[in-house]
Amino acid sequence: MKLYKSFSPAFLVMLIIVSSSRFEAKGQTTRVEGKWSGTVSMHERYDGMMGWSDKWIDVSFTDNIGTGTINYKSETIVEGKHLGRNACNGAGSVELWAVEIYRPDSTCTIETIGPVCDLGPDPWGVGHGNDIVILDKPWSGNPNLLSGNETVTARLPGDLGTVTTTYSWSLYRGPFDAQFIITPNAYNIWVPKATKDELQKGSVMDITLKVQGRNGGVSSLKAVSFELKLSNTSREPGTTLNMPLQPSANQLPDIRFIPHTIGESIDEDQNIEINSADGKTGTATLASYDGGGWTTLTAVAVLEGGFRIEGTLLTPTGIKEIPIPKRTPGSKIATTWLTANGNPGEMDDKELLQTKPGDGLTAYEEYRGVISEGNFLRLKATEKELGVMATRANHTLFAEGVRWFESATGIEVIRFDETEIGGDRRLNQNTTTGRDYKQYVLKLENGPTSRGAAGENRPTTLSYMIPKESELVVINVDWINTFYPLQEAAAQAAGLTMPYTKAELLASTVAHELAHGVNVNHHGEPSILPQNRIAYENSSPSYHIFGTNGREIPVQNWKFDAVLGKRYFEIKGYVGETGNEESGDLSCIMAYTSMYNWSYRTGADGSLNYYEVPLLPIGKKLCTSKTGINDINSRPNSKYFGAAAVGNCMSQIKLK
Repeated sequence: MKLYKSFSPAFLVMLIIVSSSRFEAKGQTTRVEGKWSGTVSMHERYDGMMGWSDKWIDVSFTDNIGTGTINYKSETIVEGKHLGRNACNGAGSVELWAVEIYRPDSTCTIETIGPVCDLGPDPWGVGHGNDIVILDKPWSGNPNLLSGNETVTARLPGDLGTVTTTYSWSLYRGPFDAQFIITPNAYNIWVPKATKDELQKGSVMDITLKVQGRNGGVSSLKAVSFELKLSNTSREPGTTLNMPLQPSANQLPDIRFIPHTIGESIDEDQNIEINSADGKTGTATLASYDGGGWTTLTAVAVLEGGFRIEGTLLTPTGIKEIPIPKRTPGSKIATTWLTANGNPGEMDDKELLQTKPGDGLTAYEEYRGVISEGNFLRLKATEKELGVMATRANHTLFAEGVRWFESATGIEVIRFDETEIGGDRRLNQNTTTGRDYKQYVLKLENGPTSRGAAGENRPTTLSYMIPKESELVVINVDWINTFYPLQEAAAQAAGLTMPYTKAELLASTVAHELAHGVNVNHHGEPSILPQNRIAYENSSPSYHIFGTNGREIPVQNWKFDAVLGKRYFEIKGYVGETGNEESGDLSCIMAYTSMYNWSYRTGADGSLNYYEVPLLPIGKKLCTSKTGINDINSRPNSKYFGAAAVGNCMSQIKLK
């Protein structure tokens, strides 16, 4: 038999004294009777005049073949002087040296050898291996089942200190006829969900626990109870990216066991013990309190006689440390969501829309989700998404315009009410994991505009702005309600039919102003030409007036001024130059279609040329080039304002 091992001078003295009884036990040769399976462990703590040390040994056996681990650390202190620290870890094969059953007095002895923990040179010649010696412990009922635990404290002679040793053992002789299977319900597809309340559960997972025999039948060993543990559980602030607005300072774990069915617990609930009523099965339930929570589940079945076995996932050969939700090692995102979203990396923000990637949220943040209009919503890693905050009434009022924006841009709008986003408009305020960018929502309101227009995105001084820079999107519904009937009456007086409805004007305004919030500009700058001009015949330079059909209106069709004795033409309304905000592709939501009554160009001979611009339909898309219906090269009969100075609005989209 090997000597009992130690690591430091303090332990050398201590263990020689403590372990001397081992060699006197029963006075007979040690041996192993039969084949045993199970676990043996020891924790030994020394405190005294030579310092302190801690040693943990855990070994397990299957049919007498074993493996084990050892963790050791110590500090030598002599006369108050710290002489150094020592530590090591080891793992490897172990030997079941003795399992002896003494029937007359119903006691047993268990001894194991190893594993080895190498601290380098061995000046005392005792090595650095470690044995566990459990002497003369009682057994009862079943001599094939040895289990128990014991803590012993011994004071060493000469005031050297005390040694406290805790042993535990569970060994079973013969073919071990018990397997512990853990079956989380819908494990492959379960994902954590959340509510806006940190103490209100989102999704739950029922867990079935079962002890069975080796072949799946009834085990010869009965289950007494099940001990379940959650470890490495996340503690993200709040429940989602945006809620609650003021997360608790004392963050509970994001996934917790449900200890009772009535009411919510306010405890950490990372451990739970379940009794087995039938000696075979049990059930437990855990719940998520965060949309992006994760944890690791382990469980032990306590069998009759105190024998303990670790549970495995779904099958006898399954893993013992079970990731909840199901995910790959190192990942915090459920595999089912990753698969549905193209398997992005947790920090990816690669949604492509034209040339500008990303929507300001990483894959983990989109997976974790938001509370949107009172409901939990998980976002998508494959589509750009934009948060828009408004009152419930305004969300309804502007819903059609939001749909126009989504259709034109390819961006999905996530709706928030005024209680779900703070005054700073910050979307991902509750983040410690997976954040790459501070993203903001657009705030949408109904109210007066600063310049008497249908809508504006403030600050109005910026030509390009992303959500972070857009302070407020204002839609002036009263202005639209007043302006449209006047425009419609003027069109009817001229014998024209309005090419769009008031509802379409509202929707177009909403889509237009939201597009400003994702970096899309007008097609050009406003024209500042004089309006309400009068053209006279035979003037120098000469005037040429063209109707909406693109044909010139002959001078003889102009009005005659009897006082002046010449013909004249009244150019009523606003006049614009080429390349202004009504230029380019008029099917684009960023192009105005009713800003100007006339388009002005200077002819090659210096003539003054005015083209009447009719009321045109409102655009419903985003253009992809500077040209379009206005381009006189591609549409010679549509001489309005030419190609856009900016244009290609789709390529301008940017959210971060």
